[in-house]
Amino acid sequence: MGLKVDPSTTPIPGLSRLSLTALDRSVLPPLIKTLQAELGQQGTNQIKGFNDTFRIWDANQERLNKEEHKLDGQTDDERFNPDLDKVIKDIDVYYNGYPDNKISSHFNHELYYSSLQKFTNAEGEAALYIEKSGNVILYGDVVTSTSTMLYKNFNLLRLLPAGLAAVGSVQLAGRGRGNNVWVNPPGVLATSSVHRMPLHDRNNLPAPLVFVQYIVSLAMVEAIRSFDSGFEDFPVRLKWPNDIYCENPDFKPDSKDESNLEFYKVGGLLVNSNVLDNEYVLVAGMGVNVSNYAPSISLNTIVNKLNNGIRKTKNLPPLRHFTIEELLAKYFVFLGVMFTRFRFMGFGAFEDLYYQRWLHSNKIVTLEQHNNVKAKIIGISKDYGMLIVEEVDRNNKPIGKTYELQPDGNSFDMMKGLLKKKT
Repeated sequence: MGLKVDPSTTPIPGLSRLSLTALDRSVLPPLIKTLQAELGQQGTNQIKGFNDTFRIWDANQERLNKEEHKLDGQTDDERFNPDLDKVIKDIDVYYNGYPDNKISSHFNHELYYSSLQKFTNAEGEAALYIEKSGNVILYGDVVTSTSTMLYKNFNLLRLLPAGLAAVGSVQLAGRGRGNNVWVNPPGVLATSSVHRMPLHDRNNLPAPLVFVQYIVSLAMVEAIRSFDSGFEDFPVRLKWPNDIYCENPDFKPDSKDESNLEFYKVGGLLVNSNVLDNEYVLVAGMGVNVSNYAPSISLNTIVNKLNNGIRKTKNLPPLRHFTIEELLAKYFVFLGVMFTRFRFMGFGAFEDLYYQRWLHSNKIVTLEQHNNVKAKIIGISKDYGMLIVEEVDRNNKPIGKTYELQPDGNSFDMMKGLLKKKT
C-alpha cells in the first residue's frame, strides 16, 4: 500500500493532564465559575459532562510540584482502563502564564498565542468584528479525542464560548466519518473548535449547515498557502467533501493532464452539530499531518521535496518548515474571518475560491450507486451543498441528466474515479 510503518515498540501512553489557557486570561474566571455553578459536583472540584468527568485545578497551586503532576487519585486500573471515557480528566487552569515545556512537551503555548496575536493584528480593524477562534484552548499532550471531549459532553458544550478549541498532540481515539477511529502520533495538528449558528438565516430559511465543512477545509488550505513567503503555490488541494490532499512534487506524469498527477492525503475534517438553547452548536474537528513522516506523507515532507527539487532548480530560497503552533494560529484566524463572512453572506462569498482549490472540476467519475453510469462533475449546489454531476455518454459528452449527491452519503475514490455510497 506504500505505507511506512514505525518499527518502534513504544507503548501507547496514558492520558495527560489538560491545560486551559487564553489569549485574554480575564475570560477564564467567569468561564470556570459558570461551569462549576452549572455542572459542578457538590463538595468537589469535579464537573460532570455527559461523556466525561473533569476535575478543575488552579495551575498556580502548589499541588503542581513534580511529585503531584500526575493523574492524582486514580488507580493504575483506572488510569489504563480500556474505556478511556471513564477516566477522570484533570484540567489545570492557567489564570497567569502558560504551561512550560515539561507540562506541554509537544506544544509551545507562547509561540501559539504570539502568532495568533500577530495574525489577528494583520487583519486590522476587521479583527474587531470576526469570530475569535482559538483564543481559548484546552490542550493535552495525550487526549482521547479533541472532538469527543467537546461534542459528546453537550451539557458542557452549551456553556462554552464560540471559538474555544480543544487541541491534542496525541489522540488515542481520534474520530472520523462513520465509525472511523485512529491513534495519531505527535506531529499531527489535531484540533476541534466550537462554533454557533442560528437555526435560520436572515431570510428565515434553514441554516445551511452542510457548507460549514467546506468553509473549514478551505480555511486550512488558505492557512497552508499563506504560511509564509513562498508558500503561495504550495501544492495543497481540496477533495470533496472533507479531505485535504497534496500533489507529489517529485511525480513526473506522462502528460500534463491533472488526472495523471499523484496526490497524497495530508488531512481531513469532521463537523458535528447539536441544537442547544435554540441554536446550532457545531464542533469542527480538523487533523493535518504537519511533520510526522509515517504512515504516508506530511506537509514538511512536501517542503523538503520542493526545496530539493523545483526550488533548488530555480535558485529560489528554501521554504522553512511548518510548525504546528503557527499553522494552527493561522488556521484559526482564517476560520474566524471565513465563518463570520459565511454567516452574513453565505457560501457564495467563497464559491470561486473553493473551486480554484478543489480537485474535481470537469472530472469524469463513475457513480456506483446509479448503475455505474459515467458523469462529469459540475460543482456544488447553492441550496443544499450537494455535489452536482451530469451523466455523459461513451464519448464523455453530456446527455442532459444530472444527479445531486449528498456529502454524508457518498465517498469519492480519487484513484478510481469512483463515487460510491458510504456504508
